[in-house]
Amino acid sequence: MQLRQKIRHSETTNAQLLAVTGTPRRPQALLVRLPDGNTAVTTPRLTPVQALPIADVLAGRLEPGPPDTASTWTVTGEPPLVEVTVGSGRHSTVRYVRLRPQE
Repeated sequence: MQLRQKIRHSETTNAQLLAVTGTPRRPQALLVRLPDGNTAVTTPRLTPVQALPIADVLAGRLEPGPPDTASTWTVTGEPPLVEVTVGSGRHSTVRYVRLRPQE
């Protein structure tokens, strides 16, 4: 009998939510600052179930981003924390997991 061990290629971590793409009422992706200081955009596109709590928390806290980024909205004030997974390897995909509770 062979024993198999699952190798995890990503770890969850907390990240600061800096901006969203899409609209304030229906965010499509998140721009986050990872603990190492790098920024990344989450993929794939947020589902409606994922987008709703983010839109609620950011209501009244978004301002339009730079003019060359028409569908980007920047978070004002203290950035909320989100939990993401950061893949290892060549692509290092960052995926949204959940919104962290506000303290």
